[in-house]
Amino acid sequence: MSKFTWRFTALDSLFFRESRPFDTIGGSELSSVFPPSPVTMAGAIRSVIGEYHSVVWSNYPKNYPELQAQIGDSESLGNMRLKGVFLSRKNPKTHDWERLYPVPAHLAATKEKAEIKALHFLQVGKPVHCDLGAGVCLAVAPKDIKGIKPLDGYWLTRVGLNQVLNGQLPDTSELIASSELFKPEARLGIARNNQYRTAEQGMLYQTQHIRPKNSVAIEVDVEGLDTTRYPSGITRLGGEGRGAVFEVFATDGNVIETDNSKTEVLGIKLVLLSAVYVPQLNGHTPLPNFKRIEHEGKTVWQGQINNIDLTLHCAVIGKVLREGGWDLLKFQAKPVRSLIPTGSIFGSVANFSESKSRPSAGQSYPANAINCW
Repeated sequence: MSKFTWRFTALDSLFFRESRPFDTIGGSELSSVFPPSPVTMAGAIRSVIGEYHSVVWSNYPKNYPELQAQIGDSESLGNMRLKGVFLSRKNPKTHDWERLYPVPAHLAATKEKAEIKALHFLQVGKPVHCDLGAGVCLAVAPKDIKGIKPLDGYWLTRVGLNQVLNGQLPDTSELIASSELFKPEARLGIARNNQYRTAEQGMLYQTQHIRPKNSVAIEVDVEGLDTTRYPSGITRLGGEGRGAVFEVFATDGNVIETDNSKTEVLGIKLVLLSAVYVPQLNGHTPLPNFKRIEHEGKTVWQGQINNIDLTLHCAVIGKVLREGGWDLLKFQAKPVRSLIPTGSIFGSVANFSESKSRPSAGQSYPANAINCW
């Protein structure tokens, strides 16, 4: 199966509107979601592929069955598979592109005058009674550590993420602040009556654009397409059709190396590198198809990932991300969904005796997979 990385570099500012509509009561500024959602990037990639094949979109997909099988339609992605949306930057020393990752939510810091003083891992606390169950283990700060804060607005290099996944506190030099990568820009706009070329009364809008630095790009790993390497060029990206340069190149897999040389595997940490939608069908479930049970006086969740039976004991989940969008086919807003955000981390115990697969010593895992400690 072909694997390519699509890299998008902004020509100007970008706008990826949050889930609230423009006519939200109160008239507050609409912020941008950055990096953008996989849905947005899938649309940009489809647009490039369609233009390459000279698609007349008003006749799509009826007249393009082969292309539909590749890139899908409004109901599916076809053969195309997106492996996350990531930020990438040019390393200021080597000038090579390096991918950045969201900070796992269990990594926090104590600060002094807004500067990071020390890094700490949150720990699994004693079972407590709460709305999730009678004996839920919540994440707590290490003993005797006060003023601990989440690392919102920071990113980790691959080296830093390797260290965290292997149970080591990363060096602070591996933390990259968002202010080093992009900055928000406030914009003010009006609604225009095109017939009379006048402004609509009372239609004043505030939006927040994102201006990435020249050395910052958005990357998407894509599988399942044919072997065509689409030439680099310029495309529209996000709200208002802002311009971006894209290039496509064969991917190296972007593997995260983890140390699995220990003879006994105690458990598994699962870190989300992309936001995920988890349907809440029969009570709260932190991951798809996980069920809550009471076990030895504790509330845990059991399920399976990659054919490995897991018992989830603790999770650190960030603020819920609300995602909407616009349905071009039906010309209406898509239903707004709540997503578990990137960086959320889940701690589990694995039962390999009843599973079909088991990690081997020194095994490498994809960036959005699991690792053992």
